[in-house]
Amino acid sequence: MIEQGRVDEKAQQSRFQDERAQLKAQIDSLKSEQAAVAASSQNTLHEKSIQLEQLEDQQREQAVAHEARKREMIHSATVKSRTLQDILHQMETELKSAREVFRKTCGRRKTPSPS
Repeated sequence: MIEQGRVDEKAQQSRFQDERAQLKAQIDSLKSEQAAVAASSQNTLHEKSIQLEQLEDQQREQAVAHEARKREMIHSATVKSRTLQDILHQMETELKSAREVFRKTCGRRKTPSPS
């Protein structure tokens, strides 16, 4: 019986050692996986940071371009408005002159001729 107890104890110790070795291997595997995930996460974070900076730069460039186009359009509209005002003023002046000529011409015709 004592001999059987020793054999059982050695078998149990052997099972515990095997189980301990398996658990240690699982822990090592999990640590390795954790390190790989952490490295991958850091890499992804770095890539996303770069993408974010690029998008911010692109957005700033687009905003600057938009403002430049806006200023150009406003300037163009201002020039066109002034040109139209000049044309309108010129036409008003010509109309006024034409009316005066017309009045003078019509005024001469209405005067009775001496007979």
